[in-house]
Amino acid sequence: MNSLQLYIDKIIEKTKDYNQLEKVRYVYIELGKIMSFDLDFSFGNTKSKLKIYNDCKKNLVHLQNYFENQIIICKSLSYLLEYILNKLAIKTETIVEKSEQVKYQHVWNLITLNNGLTFKVDLQSDLQNIQGHLRTKYFGLHADTNIEIISPEKIEKLDKKIGYIKEDNYYTNDYIYLIMTALQNNIPIDKKIDLILQNIDAYCDNKKMRYAERRWYYYEFIFSLLTDKETNKVHFIDAYKNKNEYTVCVVVDMPFGEDKVYLFNNENQKFLGMNLQQLALEINKGLTITSGIKGLRKYLKKIN
Repeated sequence: MNSLQLYIDKIIEKTKDYNQLEKVRYVYIELGKIMSFDLDFSFGNTKSKLKIYNDCKKNLVHLQNYFENQIIICKSLSYLLEYILNKLAIKTETIVEKSEQVKYQHVWNLITLNNGLTFKVDLQSDLQNIQGHLRTKYFGLHADTNIEIISPEKIEKLDKKIGYIKEDNYYTNDYIYLIMTALQNNIPIDKKIDLILQNIDAYCDNKKMRYAERRWYYYEFIFSLLTDKETNKVHFIDAYKNKNEYTVCVVVDMPFGEDKVYLFNNENQKFLGMNLQQLALEINKGLTITSGIKGLRKYLKKIN
C-alpha cells in the first residue's frame, strides 16, 4: 500500500464522526500544512514553467509523487485534493480558470456536498495562511463571484472542531493587534520594521515553513501593519546561497542615509538587521540577491 493511500486511510479513521463539510475542512487544513509551492516554477523561464505545468497529471503515479515530495503548483495540488476528497465520497472537481492574460491558467477545486452546498476552494493560495496559522481566505467561496458562501463564523466553528484553533492558540490574525498597539505612526520606518520583525513569529510556530510560503506570509503580515505610504518604502528581494536555500531579504528605503537591510537566517529562524557594508560581505561569502540595491555597488567594489 502506498503512502498516499495510508494517508487517506488515516483521514477516514480520524474523520469517521465528521460530517462532509468538516471532512473537507480537515483535509484542506492538514494538506495545507505540509505542501509547498514549486520554486522551479516561481523562478523558471517560460519554457520550464510550461513544462512543469503541462507535466501535471491526474494518474496515481503522479499523485503519489506530489504527495511524497510535497512540492506543488496550483494544478498538481488541485488534482491531489480532488483525489483525496473523492476517496472520502465527497464530489470534488478540478476547475481550470480561463484567462487570456496568463500563459498558465490558475487551477482550483469546486466541491459539492450531499446537501447541495457547492463552493470553491483554492488551497494553493491559502498555503501561507494555513502554515502561518492565519484565517484562510480561499475556502467556501462562490465559484463565479468569490463571495463568501460559508461565513467566517461557520469556518471558525469548523476549525475548533478539527483542532486548527484552540482557546489558547487562536488565529495569528487575532494577535496582530498586540503589535499594532506598540507601533506609533511617527516613529521612523526602520524602527517600525525592527519592532515588527522582532515579534512576527511570536504567535506562530512556522519553523517548518518553506521559502515560498514564508515569503508570502511575511509579506502580507508586514504590509498589514504599515500605512500605504510606508509600503512604498519596503521591498522584498529574493536571495539565496544555492538554488535550494532561498531566504527572505527585506530592504527599507531610508529618508536620510543608506538603506537598511534585514536578512532572514534560516538556521536561527530570525531576521538579522544589517547595513549595506555587511550585506556586501554576505554577498562575498556566496549570497546572491536577485535585485539591485542603491548604494551597494560601492561596497562590493571595495571588497573586490
